Amino acid sequence: MTQAHHGLFIEKTFGRIKMPNPNKNESENDFVNRCVEYLTKEGKGSDNSQRVAICHSRYKQAKAAQDLVDIIYKGFENG
Repeated sequence: MTQAHHGLFIEKTFGRIKMPNPNKNESENDFVNRCVEYLTKEGKGSDNSQRVAICHSRYKQAKAAQDLVDIIYKGFENG
């Protein structure tokens, strides 16, 4: 399942739920632990393995988005 398809799966499965974002310099492991705790508290996800998968996906999506922003800013700074 691609990132885009995974995101659609999450949205269709859970609706538009508020998800935590990784903090700057937060490790993937620390984020996933915090995210799983949040989803558990909110009663989201059918089981812990699903919550872990969702949180890993969220981390990777947020990291990719930040990397893209960084590339764009570097382009403006060097342009």
